[in-house]
Amino acid sequence: MKKLKMMKNKKNTVISFDMDGTLTDKRFVDIIWEVGLPRLYSEKYGVGLDDAVSLFKREYDRIGNGDIRWYDINYWLDRFKLGIEPKKLFGMYKDVIKIFPDALEVLEELKDKYTLVLSTNATIEFVDAQLEDVKDLFDYIFSSTSHFKMVKKNPEFYLNVLKKISTKPDNFYHVGDNYLFDYKTPKILGIKAFLLDRDDKYDFIEDNIKVKSLKEFSKRLIF
Repeated sequence: MKKLKMMKNKKNTVISFDMDGTLTDKRFVDIIWEVGLPRLYSEKYGVGLDDAVSLFKREYDRIGNGDIRWYDINYWLDRFKLGIEPKKLFGMYKDVIKIFPDALEVLEELKDKYTLVLSTNATIEFVDAQLEDVKDLFDYIFSSTSHFKMVKKNPEFYLNVLKKISTKPDNFYHVGDNYLFDYKTPKILGIKAFLLDRDDKYDFIEDNIKVKSLKEFSKRLIF
């Protein structure tokens, strides 16, 4: 679990960010799961790519996103004996990695004022691959699946984060793009949660808890 030395002049306020869909474009992770792994399987075992895609989709659905294996790239590589390390697989698609421009802008804007935390379901391998150039902007990096062996829909994850950084929900803001993982679950604990809705898919959610960009989120912060 990465912990960086905190600056003494930072306020007690903690700003927490989800990763996929919030800081980074989801296209990279989608390609890894939907194309990268099936293609490796297809090439190794001589089956059609469409059949390999169908196989992996069935297995993803069978396990489900409530199980930490769903997120664990090493589990899938080992299970199907694909004979490749995550770093090499990720390198095949590194050109697809994209950090949203507003993410870079907001992280730079807030990094010297507040304690910045990454709170993600993604395993640490995905964090290292996608945030290689900006990891030093965070004071703490937490992967629910790698560090705590649970998914973010479990309130225990956020309780663990609060404990690790010795803060209270009143001082903790979180933003992410998943209604259950990033809004409903932290809200149970009294965390000030915001739902990032870049594509207007949450039209049933009240505007006062929803933001369309991280720039809007930074402007909505009240200390």
